[in-house]
Amino acid sequence: MLSAARKAEFAERGFIVLRDAVPAALVAAARDKIDRSIADDTSIGRNRWFADNSFCPDLVRDPTMFALLRGTGLLGAVEELFGAPDTARVNDSAQIALRYPDMRAEPGHWGPHIDGFPAGTNQVALGEVWRQTALVGVYLSAAAADMGNLIVWPGSPRRIAAFMRDRDAPAFLCAQGAEALLAAAMGIDLGAPEPLIVAPGDAVIAHHLLAHSVAWNLSLRLRYAVYFRVLHRDDQPRDPAPLMDERRFFAGAFG
Repeated sequence: MLSAARKAEFAERGFIVLRDAVPAALVAAARDKIDRSIADDTSIGRNRWFADNSFCPDLVRDPTMFALLRGTGLLGAVEELFGAPDTARVNDSAQIALRYPDMRAEPGHWGPHIDGFPAGTNQVALGEVWRQTALVGVYLSAAAADMGNLIVWPGSPRRIAAFMRDRDAPAFLCAQGAEALLAAAMGIDLGAPEPLIVAPGDAVIAHHLLAHSVAWNLSLRLRYAVYFRVLHRDDQPRDPAPLMDERRFFAGAFG
């Protein structure tokens, strides 16, 4: 059960990290299946597609992956933030997010984005949005700094929602498309980025307006994570209106 302080933290920062949220046995089972899938994969030239969508596409609906979410208290924690039980609808595909060692010498990260907008080969239709209400990530390996960490911009949901209201996001989307809207939103002052330092079994719950990215992996280790997209039962993925209100659907966090 989330404390009032953790809910207030989510409202202020746009995410919370839950330590030891997933039992070691579930982490080990998921990681073992991922390793076996990688060992069996003989594809060439698909790394960009895998990074934009999911590695191990044979596992995106596997019960072992979904046990990380449904076999723990994570979905209940999301519904606490939503403010009522039976409000979470989970996308039927998980995203297996792997970060291989990067051939770079200096620390850094990719630029910020928010999910649900067309980018690279991520299969969101050009000009459109396909949102979720919350993102849940489960970490299957440790990530200290510069090990392919998730990078977040604390407090960015509030800033981005204010920008979306100012620009009238639905009208902007209709006139100029999702790509232009995302580029404009990511051009505002988002504050200072923060890397998430995690251990196996840690999890993050993030607001759909949280600006985030990924650090370059300067280590020799593969970083393993599995992400789940969760939609509030009253939310619609193609509706741009929630982009303008960071409080919408999060009555449990904002009161």
